[in-house]
Amino acid sequence: MSEQNSDIFAELFSKEDESVETGAPTPIKVLEETGFLEDPLGEVLLKVYTEGMMSLKEVANEVDLTKSQAKRHLGELRLQGYLGVEFEAGQKFYYVKSRWETEEFPSGPVIPLVYQYNLLSDDQRLSTIKEAIDEHIETGDVVADLGAGVGVLSYLASDKAKKVYAVEMDREVFEEGSRIMENEGLDNVEYIRDDARAVDLPEKVDVILCEMLDTALVAELQVPVMNYAIEEPLTKIQQSYHALQKRPEH
Repeated sequence: MSEQNSDIFAELFSKEDESVETGAPTPIKVLEETGFLEDPLGEVLLKVYTEGMMSLKEVANEVDLTKSQAKRHLGELRLQGYLGVEFEAGQKFYYVKSRWETEEFPSGPVIPLVYQYNLLSDDQRLSTIKEAIDEHIETGDVVADLGAGVGVLSYLASDKAKKVYAVEMDREVFEEGSRIMENEGLDNVEYIRDDARAVDLPEKVDVILCEMLDTALVAELQVPVMNYAIEEPLTKIQQSYHALQKRPEH
């Protein structure tokens, strides 16, 4: 075994007592799990586990990846349920979750493709949404559709918007939504496969669309998603407000 690998294993197993105290996964469990992950996902998981908490920049430097590569791999580990995120002083940090399963909900937040047809068949819902979009989106706006599904809100917004970022976590729904936008020739709609509670958009937006209501917020993520959109912040007006708040007093 190389000296570098010896150091990695020594650091990994030094966390054994800590994992017992905190309920975090044991080193053996982490090592076993990396066997099911493609490179470099396993290496990224190991590094975050040994460090405890890491930023995107730190992961990229430590695992010798570009920032875009590190972001993609961290996002995939989050979607698979391995990693969580915390924010400190406006910066995102990744950590290994104590429970390794994709969150399951009785209904609402992750709506499978088979149920998307029911949503698209509700004429009253769609006509009301269209009225709201026409009223609030101006020509040339940049829009984020959080929890986009197969993209009906993105489709309606694309008529006036300069750019629409459609954020969807479910792989099958994401792929179908992307296919629909491509078939419709909507070059200004870009699908992003990510969790709307932690997405990093390519730019600040003018308008956020989020319609995740189904059972009166019993199971939906409408509130956590919008809280994240406010705290991040995702819109241009929020960015300007935060900048003013941080401006030193004279």
